[in-house]
Amino acid sequence: MRVVNDLHSLADNNLKAPAYQTAQGQSSFAGQWDNSLGFVGVSSKTYGTLTFGRVSALSTGVISAYDPVSSIAFSLLGFSGPFTGFGTSELSPVNTGFVYRWGYQNFRVAGLAQVGGYTIGNGTMGEYQGQVGATFGGLSIDAILSYAKDAVSQLSYGGSGLPTGYDPNTILKATLSNNTGFLLAAKYKWNPFEVYGGYIYTRLADPSDAFTNGFPTIAQGIFVPPGAVNSTDYNVNRILNTFWTGAQYDVSSDLNLSTGIYYQTQNNYLQPPAICIGSGTGTSSRKCAGSLSGVSAVINYKPVKRVIVYAGVMVSNVTGGLASGYFKSQNIDPGAGIRVRF
Repeated sequence: MRVVNDLHSLADNNLKAPAYQTAQGQSSFAGQWDNSLGFVGVSSKTYGTLTFGRVSALSTGVISAYDPVSSIAFSLLGFSGPFTGFGTSELSPVNTGFVYRWGYQNFRVAGLAQVGGYTIGNGTMGEYQGQVGATFGGLSIDAILSYAKDAVSQLSYGGSGLPTGYDPNTILKATLSNNTGFLLAAKYKWNPFEVYGGYIYTRLADPSDAFTNGFPTIAQGIFVPPGAVNSTDYNVNRILNTFWTGAQYDVSSDLNLSTGIYYQTQNNYLQPPAICIGSGTGTSSRKCAGSLSGVSAVINYKPVKRVIVYAGVMVSNVTGGLASGYFKSQNIDPGAGIRVRF
């Protein structure tokens, strides 16, 4: 048995052509002993709470709180890390970060600051977020500003271009970027209904540093060798705009219905004079303009304490550059199961 290690899953496919690759992913979960979260802190009713360690990005908590479906299986926000990471999956959790939270009456503020960089398990050389929010009766609203320096997106070699002299199980390619983002989310509860909405703006630009000699990844034993770093992918900035809305309805204390609508657009960030041709999964470049959308519905039933029986479905569609890497432009994802909480 192996602790979740998404970067190892990428390295496992270094020798395999795309048609023969096994499941792989990218996130901050890279086989660490504290693969989830681990931190220490102090708290005061007057001065707030300060924590340090492996902490969630502020955006992770806000998106989870304002996602109407809030499910890895049935929500685009929960399924894909780049939403909470403002374009890059490895931005949450932060391995060595300070988080400060303070509230006064109906208002709250928070801040996150990362210390250290790649060599101590972070996916950036600096990540900073600020949050403000408020609650008035049934209305809750939060906003976040975010900046990450030299954010890392890891890539498998995919059966080609492997450098000689390296163990293919220990290397990956990387694309770097400076990520700037803004998030605004709101929800309103009017028993038994609760409605949700949110917006994320993301800009990816070329990184501050090129790291031509490579660097260690967040996964122990896996590194990016010299010459495997792409630091010019965003000389035309990539712009992502994400919108969502949805609702929950409590049929009873034991039965809840939820639905969500998600939509993301991407600009054309090809360097002129290159142009885009084709459509859907046949679009000529991942840098072409495109969209990603999803519609979800979920039923949760609690027959007894600590047990939830659920069933749901998500229908998603991709077009243009955001369809790159997909085998088909539409996916229908039904599922059902039981969760037991202790």
